[in-house]
Formats: sequence, C-alpha cells, structure tokens
Amino acid sequence: MITDEKLCILNNQGFIPGPDENLEFFLKRVEATKKLSKDPIFFFKEINQTVPIELDLKIKKPRWNWTRAQLLNLFDFSPINLAMFYSDKKLTFFQAAATWILEIGKNLKVPILQFRKKLHRSTYLKIYSLDEILAHEAVHAARVAFDEPKYEEIFAYMTSTSVIRRVLGPIVKNTKDIILFFSNLFFYLLFQIFWVITSYNPFMYVSFVFGIMMISFLSFGLFRLFFAKLKMKKTFNKLYGILKNKNKARAVLFRLTDKEIDNLSKLKKEEFLSYFMKNKKKSIRLKVLVLAYFAFV
Repeated sequence: MITDEKLCILNNQGFIPGPDENLEFFLKRVEATKKLSKDPIFFFKEINQTVPIELDLKIKKPRWNWTRAQLLNLFDFSPINLAMFYSDKKLTFFQAAATWILEIGKNLKVPILQFRKKLHRSTYLKIYSLDEILAHEAVHAARVAFDEPKYEEIFAYMTSTSVIRRVLGPIVKNTKDIILFFSNLFFYLLFQIFWVITSYNPFMYVSFVFGIMMISFLSFGLFRLFFAKLKMKKTFNKLYGILKNKNKARAVLFRLTDKEIDNLSKLKKEEFLSYFMKNKKKSIRLKVLVLAYFAFV
C-alpha cells in the first residue's frame, strides 16, 4: 500500500498517473522507469526487447539541472529517473531528439529519451540547445501514460526559450505534419523551376495547386492552434480563480486530458471544483491532483 505522501512525492518527480491507469499499473510503471534509468542494458535483457538506440553515451544527472529547475517552475515536477542518451540512430534529418515509448506487457509504457550526439558539444541547427530539447522531451516522458495529442505539443513548447517557438512551435503536432508541409513546398518549388525553364504553362498551374495546398495546410494549423490555446486559456483561468496561484493552476492543467481541458473550460467555478472532488475516488490521477493542489481549497 502506498501513502498519500508518497503519491505526492512521485508526482513531483514527474510520475504522473495516466487517465486509464490504476494504482497497480502506475506503480509498476514507476518501478520499470527506475530500473531502465539505473541499468538500461540489464533492463532490455530482462524484458527481451531490441534496444532502439545506442546506450553508450548516457546523459548524466548534473547535465539536467537547468531542465529540472525549469520543469519544476512550469509544471511542478523535477525528473530524477529518466533514461536519456546521445544517439543518432533512426533520427530523421529534421529531428534533434526523440522520445521512445517502450510497451512492456499490457498497458505499461516506459519512456527512453534520445538526443543527437552533436548536442553533447554544440547546438542543433545553431538554434536548439540541449537544455531546451531536454525540457521538451521530458514533458513527453512525464505524460507517457497519456494518449492526448491535442494539447501535448503546446505543453512541450512552453519550455522553449524562444517566444516564437513557444507561440508557433505547436502548429506541428507530429512528424506527418512536417512531411506534408515540406512535400507540398518541395513540389511547389519543383514545378516553379520547370515552368521557368520550359515556359510550359501547365507546370505553373500544377505549382499553383501545390502552393494553395501548402497555404491551406498552414492556415488550418494556425486556426487549430489558436482555438486549442483559447480553450486551454479558459480552463487555466478557471483553475487560477480557484487556486489563486498561477504555478499550481498550470501544474493541474498539465495533468488533465484533452477532453477535460475542453469540457472544464465551459463549467462554472463550483461545477469545476466538484468534478475533481466527485471523481477522486474513481481515478488515481484525480486523487493525486486533489492531494497535491486542491487539499486546502
């Protein structure tokens, strides 16, 4: 049996129960994550899975200090048991890092984080530092038990040191978005070149179609991001009105599902608080939220 105090400690370490996790699976995930961090080679032998990345260059804990402080300030967790390595294996040309989700048995997911070797000595593309990317990927690792894509990247980009990336970074939700945008851009430019070289008008028309598709895709992404941030802001304001503390409000928001962020934005203050109190016995995640943030409300 685990105490309420221990649950709050795990919450502060970035072990956040998922929406569908019960206590048993949550504690198993915590144990597995700690094992992976402590001895990754033995861990992969034990679970009999192929190692997805190279494990020879581990990122040591002192290198996380800035990241841990930033995440504690933003989302009230400071990870100490993440398995993080420098490795270029399987990264596409536009990826500086990746969070691998290891599925162990049924309903058990454990993260392992991968970063380009170049980040060990320098920035990536002369823009991204290891600290910033570490924080970004640690957000995904903390929400490993969530399958909630709508707001995930917004939370991850909140850690960025660049205002532009914080605002516009979440327009890309996954790798498919990047591939689609750059594919349209490539064919737009390609047919533009063909038209300039040959003066054959159909090339211009085809290029125009790809240009429209590219602009439409970008516009859709901007509108999607705008409305997602609007709903998130409404829910945050409701939380702030109850908790009277922006850091606590942001921490609770970070631990909500997409559906909760959408639905709670429409509720009155009394209904909002009632949701957590009524459901804390049904969900280990909501119990932790009440213990950690609503106990003195």
